[in-house]
Amino acid sequence: MGTLIFIWTVIKAILGISFVIFWHELGHFLLAKWNGVYVKTFSIGFPPRLLRLFRYKETDYVLGSVPLGGYVHMLGEDEGQTEPPPETESETDAEGQPRSNIEPSLANHPGAFFNKSVWARMAIISAGVVMNVLLGVACFAIVYIVGGRMEAPAIVGGVGAGGPAYRAGLKTGDVVTTIDDERVTFEDLNRIVIHSGPDQVLRFVVERPGEAEPIELPIRPERDALEEVPKIRVALPRSLELFSQDPFLAPPGMKGEPEGQFGPSDRIVQAGPVEGDLRDLSTPYELDRLLDQYRDQPVRVVVERGSDSSAEAKGDAEPDAATTSARETVILPPVRFVDFGMKLQTGPIVALRAGSPAEEAGLEPGDVIVAFDGNRDFDPMRLPTLAADRIGESIVLTVLREDEELDFSVEPVEGESWSPAISPDSPLNIDTLGLAFRVEPTVVEVRDDSPAARAGLNPGDELTGLRFTWKLQDGETEPRVEELTFGPSASWVYAFDWTQRYPAQSIELTVAGRDRAETITPEPVEGWFFPSRGLQLQLNVAPIPPLSVSEAFRRAGTETLGVITSFYTLLQRLAEGQVGTKGLSGPIRIAKAMYDFAGVNFIEFLYFIGFISINLAVVNFLPIPPLDGGRMVFLIGEAVRGRPLPDSWQALPTYLGIFFLLGLMVFVLIQDTLLTFF
Repeated sequence: MGTLIFIWTVIKAILGISFVIFWHELGHFLLAKWNGVYVKTFSIGFPPRLLRLFRYKETDYVLGSVPLGGYVHMLGEDEGQTEPPPETESETDAEGQPRSNIEPSLANHPGAFFNKSVWARMAIISAGVVMNVLLGVACFAIVYIVGGRMEAPAIVGGVGAGGPAYRAGLKTGDVVTTIDDERVTFEDLNRIVIHSGPDQVLRFVVERPGEAEPIELPIRPERDALEEVPKIRVALPRSLELFSQDPFLAPPGMKGEPEGQFGPSDRIVQAGPVEGDLRDLSTPYELDRLLDQYRDQPVRVVVERGSDSSAEAKGDAEPDAATTSARETVILPPVRFVDFGMKLQTGPIVALRAGSPAEEAGLEPGDVIVAFDGNRDFDPMRLPTLAADRIGESIVLTVLREDEELDFSVEPVEGESWSPAISPDSPLNIDTLGLAFRVEPTVVEVRDDSPAARAGLNPGDELTGLRFTWKLQDGETEPRVEELTFGPSASWVYAFDWTQRYPAQSIELTVAGRDRAETITPEPVEGWFFPSRGLQLQLNVAPIPPLSVSEAFRRAGTETLGVITSFYTLLQRLAEGQVGTKGLSGPIRIAKAMYDFAGVNFIEFLYFIGFISINLAVVNFLPIPPLDGGRMVFLIGEAVRGRPLPDSWQALPTYLGIFFLLGLMVFVLIQDTLLTFF
């Protein structure tokens, strides 16, 4: 069954790409016929020719062997020719009179492309682009008429420690109402951030739970080293609904077994300590705070059973009252951190959150914490919990700043005792103090009879990477593997956070100077509690309801203009160095994306076809010969001049354009291959 689904998804992806390119060529074909151009071939698919389907009048309708689009071959349109070849006098007839190098049958043929008026040729050249734009509008409109495309609200599901949003003071659970006075969804937020210019500051207005008035935060996006686009480091919002598959994954440090069982798509409605009152929950961030508050105790979680509760939450169907009222209670035991038994080197502070206790106390980026409340023998990984245990009290941080030790008195405020690492290069966040610092992968100390000691690790060892192999889940035949290489793109903090959340079949550490990886199994630590309980929450996305035809086309038009504008904005940002070349996708990544969307649902697939169609239109109309846009430039020159541009004016730009496009294609193919398969 899985093989059949794979084959059908591949077929849909191929048909999707083929249809977009075929539709483009159909535009050229229809306008050519409309203007009386002699069309020699209309091909579905690229050469070599597989078979001739039929012939009607002068046109061969053929099927190409490469099912990825098509082409139109018009009389006189060889090598991108848009006007008659220049006549020369190098040849003479039998009487010594000069004669044209154009065959009379072609030069005088009324159906030859170059014999049509410049305006007719402009219409033919631009028809493919127009058809692609119309296809994009139609796809978007159908999506919004049918309804069901998923959309996420602009709620902050997590803040990357040390990133622009963190430094500006944005917090998990904040609701972003506007950015530069524009109301936004989460998709809009990402678009605005990615399109931001160098050093541009965006004005975020957010609503924060517990705050009566909106808060205004200036945030300057920064180019992300991993994705090479501007980011502010925020995660998608979550819901209180559990995954339909694997709703619960017992963390390795869980102290005992849960009492009760979660079902697919259960919705969490209440939670509380076993010996206390239950609280009604409206957001997952309330659940996070409760699990953190009672991290050392068993917690009761009340869920509504069944898929009907999922339908009610997403608005897909009318729920059955009897089903949604059925509630079950699951008791989750506390979870201990699992540790490797080694202390790593404390790195410098990389960021302070605006208005945080650490900033107000006078700490600065670059400071290195050398003592926590007088204790110089601290484990840096435990500092978030140590600070959270001292909320409301004054503690002293001793830091090293330019070879001088300084003491700062700071009072932790309400916050998380452990913050999820939402990106591989995350530093360690002390949320209650509002500072983030690096943890260097250098072993400083190894405890006796610890996993690190048994693995043969020693002080001074440099950890270079980690290989995490998942335990097999139900239905899996091959274990999943995650590999990290420590450095600019991945941190020990991310690896450590990963090991707390997911059950491992094995964990291997690679160490500089050693030929083989060291297998190591972290062990639970008594008295050090991890707040997460293994609940796998779905993202907070909801389907857009069906719109009226007029409203759907209005939104489709707006979205089409947005896609076109986005393309040119990204080209500008690429030229400015704000966006890297990873933003350029070639045929391999486009095909992969088409395959991914084809496997989701028809609505998302149709939307992506519209998106690709509009982008194809924009790319094709760039003023680069031999693209349609480059040919249009020559035709505009002809219209202004009153006669065709000299061949010498067209040859060099055309050769340069071909050279540029071939070079770009080679580059994106290599980049696609590296990013997709390696």
